[in-house]
Amino acid sequence: MGTSVESNKDLVARGVHSNLLLRRPLQIFIFFVGFALMLMFLYNDTSSFKIPLLSQYFITPTITTISDNPKLESFLRNASMENSTVIITTLNGAWAEPNLMFDIFLKSFHDGIETERLLKHLVVITLDEKAHARCQALHPHCYQLETKGTNFTKEALYMTKHYLDMMWRRIELLGTVLEMGYNFASRYILLAY
Repeated sequence: MGTSVESNKDLVARGVHSNLLLRRPLQIFIFFVGFALMLMFLYNDTSSFKIPLLSQYFITPTITTISDNPKLESFLRNASMENSTVIITTLNGAWAEPNLMFDIFLKSFHDGIETERLLKHLVVITLDEKAHARCQALHPHCYQLETKGTNFTKEALYMTKHYLDMMWRRIELLGTVLEMGYNFASRYILLAY
């Protein structure tokens, strides 16, 4: 019986030892991979030479450069308050149907307490021709955003590629508005005043 107990201890000791031999190199490998990824992200943030990251394959920059756009500048200047603030919302064809969301949104400015005066500071960024035509029929400050090869007429379901492309366009536009020296209050059409 003494020999079987000793052989069991030897087997356990050898198993633990072989487990450590496999585990240690794996830990070192994982550490170096993590360290290399961290350096890659830091290098990308500080270098003009960019390494293509995974996110660049999912988010395609399709917006045209609008930072030096006199037409947008004119819309912002005409709609801005004394302190260069505008109210911005976006509209696509899915939300532009008569008697639906856009009409209710505009009506809320008329029905709200002391909110009608804010309409002259509202700039509606339209994402397609259908939305632009509907906006121009109801509101004086409608700016059609140039879209290359992307159709934003239909409704975009939350977090789909179509939705994310639309949101990136919107964020880039808002960044351009800030670069032009304007302040903004961004409103979703779902919010009524």
